Amino acid sequence: MAAFLRLTTGVVYVRSVAGTLTFASGAVLELADGTAAAPSLTFASDTDTGVYWVAANRLGLSTAGVARWEISANGHILPAGDAGSDIGNSLSRIRDINIGGGVYLSTAVLAISATAPTISSGFGTSPSIPNANGTAAWTINVGTGGAASSGVLTMPTASTGWVVDCVDITNAASFVTVQTAGTTTSVTLTNYSRTTGLAIAWTASDILRCRATAY
Repeated sequence: MAAFLRLTTGVVYVRSVAGTLTFASGAVLELADGTAAAPSLTFASDTDTGVYWVAANRLGLSTAGVARWEISANGHILPAGDAGSDIGNSLSRIRDINIGGGVYLSTAVLAISATAPTISSGFGTSPSIPNANGTAAWTINVGTGGAASSGVLTMPTASTGWVVDCVDITNAASFVTVQTAGTTTSVTLTNYSRTTGLAIAWTASDILRCRATAY
């Protein structure tokens, strides 16, 4: 539909010197609905950037012809597509802090993934990850055997790498577990003695609580 301008009531006065429209009291300016690609309220030098109608009680903002933000019926400013179900849906899918498969500080760089790490190698005998909330937080049972002082985790793919922090809650007074290596898809953890600073084997069935941030 072609864009149009209509006054539902009142009179339009054109001031030719200032180039402005003045409306009589009670007049209503009505625009075409518009789209993200062709907003109904836009700019002469940038016609694919502006404001358009999304749906009942939802106002959209677009740049470069792409839907960016919406104002919901409750007055919340949300990423485009989320204003229909407002905050609830936005918590599961946000474009610039994208939660839903992952949290993104920008649309390109993953920060926290919904996919949990897995054991790749090392630790003790039959190690496991009993609990996990993606890469936000998880636990590792180092397994039995009591002979391994390091282990490798497989991580979701990060843009550059992972920063992982772990605490041995079973032997916190004796052991310090730290990240000693990593790639975009893996992290190596090594256990050290608090007293000697030397690598030392975890006690069988030690529980590590870990969290990670991608960059």
